[in-house]
Amino acid sequence: MKALLFILFISFFNISLVNSKELPEYGPDFKQLDYETIYKIKDRGYLKCGVSYGLTGLSIIDDSGDIKGFYSDLCRAISAGFLGSKNLVEFIEISSDEDIFLALKDEEIDVFSGPVNWTMKLYVGNDTLFSSPMYYDERKILVHANNKNKSIKEILKLKICSMKGTSTDLEIYSYLGTDKIKLNIDEYYSYSQLVSSFAKKDCQVLIQNNSVLKSIMKSSGLSENDYYIAPFSLNKMIISPIVSNFDVKWWNLVNWVLNLLIYAEEKGIGIDNIKNYSKEEIKQIFNVNDDYIDKMMLNRDFIYDIISQVGNYKEIYNRNILKELKIERGSNTLYKDGGDLYSPSF
Repeated sequence: MKALLFILFISFFNISLVNSKELPEYGPDFKQLDYETIYKIKDRGYLKCGVSYGLTGLSIIDDSGDIKGFYSDLCRAISAGFLGSKNLVEFIEISSDEDIFLALKDEEIDVFSGPVNWTMKLYVGNDTLFSSPMYYDERKILVHANNKNKSIKEILKLKICSMKGTSTDLEIYSYLGTDKIKLNIDEYYSYSQLVSSFAKKDCQVLIQNNSVLKSIMKSSGLSENDYYIAPFSLNKMIISPIVSNFDVKWWNLVNWVLNLLIYAEEKGIGIDNIKNYSKEEIKQIFNVNDDYIDKMMLNRDFIYDIISQVGNYKEIYNRNILKELKIERGSNTLYKDGGDLYSPSF
């Protein structure tokens, strides 16, 4: 009996040692410095926001040289709530998905706001944090009109254009339920290169988010008579702002600014009617007090500043995605109205 107990003890001890060795070890390169990003932005006086240029309705430079779009408006909301003005933002173009994570790691940007899908691979492999869902999308396929009547398997045998750093091949294998099909994929570092190659028929298939495909067609003047978005979806997409995982307090701030935009729509408060309320009344409606606000490192009037300068989620969506791309709300409708979008309570 004693021998058996000894063997069991040694076995348990060895298992414990093995398990302890498998735990991650955070070396000198690991840092978790609360408020570091927040203080840096405060000292700098402006927000550095990474975006993908050239996408009408999402993030594009207008005739006056200003950046406009659904994703750039989120950064303006962060700036308004944190720094007091929506205009204290430096927009930095990020060419490829791979560059996003390098820019965050090297602190070239404070946040990325753009059409990048939230996946476990990106979450774990790049030391990043994704906020609450900002936009629900689908992975769609754009083809030249002469391929319109081909089946999905026939289409995927053609030459495919995709952005560098995406998981197009894995999405196709998952959709088909097999990795036995041979794919011919060309990857590009920028949307302009991607569209140019597709327009010149260097490739016959373009795979991207539905909103991005709609934006590409409008930005590039691609005629709907010459191109066709196939009716099937390769994958569902959750799009969220991305920050480095080295500062959870900064992630928390970004998260609650996004939640505020959604919550403001739920409360029916936007640019047009917020002037009917005092700043104290707004705090009461949203059930926040100065103590909570100070702990978040936001302006005392952050709710008023964000809504009065940028608007609520519906207003941002309508002036960008609905107006420019003609995409109805769908899953991005409020949960209470039959969609998937909602905010935690304040």
